[in-house]
Amino acid sequence: MKRVLPILLLLFLLLQGCQQKISCPPIKPFHSEDFITVNRSFGIKRSPIFCGRKFNNGIIYEIEKNAPAIAIQYGKVIELGHRKSGTGNFLIIDHRNQRLAKYYHLGKILVEVEQLVQQGDIIAVSGNTGLTTVNSIGLSILDNQTLVNPVSIF
Repeated sequence: MKRVLPILLLLFLLLQGCQQKISCPPIKPFHSEDFITVNRSFGIKRSPIFCGRKFNNGIIYEIEKNAPAIAIQYGKVIELGHRKSGTGNFLIIDHRNQRLAKYYHLGKILVEVEQLVQQGDIIAVSGNTGLTTVNSIGLSILDNQTLVNPVSIF
C-alpha cells in the first residue's frame, strides 16, 4: 500500500498537467500593467473611422506602445497575415478545444505558422496597424464555429 500511494499521486499530477495544457481557463491577451482602456467593445458600435454604425466582431484593447501580446491559451498558430483595410497585422491560433482566436492590430508578430504556443507566451507586440485609431491589441473568438464576445470567456 505504501508504494501504491506515491504512484497514484504521481499519476494524478501528470494527468493534471496534461489537462491544464488544453483546458486551462483563458487569460487576457496582455499584461495588466500595459492596459489602458477598452477602445471598442463587441457588437454594433459607432465607427470612429466610417460614418454610421458597424459590427465589431471582437474587442479592441488600447495598450501601451510595443507591449507584449500574449497567447490566451495553449495552441498552434495556423495563420499570419496583414489586411490594410481592417485588422492590420494579425495571427490566428487554434486553441484545440473548438476555439480559434484572432489577434489583430499587432505591431510585430513574433511567431510562425505551425508553431506551438503555451498560455502566456509572447506572440507579438501591440501596434496601430489596419483601421485603428490607437495603439492596440484586438481579439476575436470563435467557439465551436460561433463568434462570441471575448469578454465572456475570461
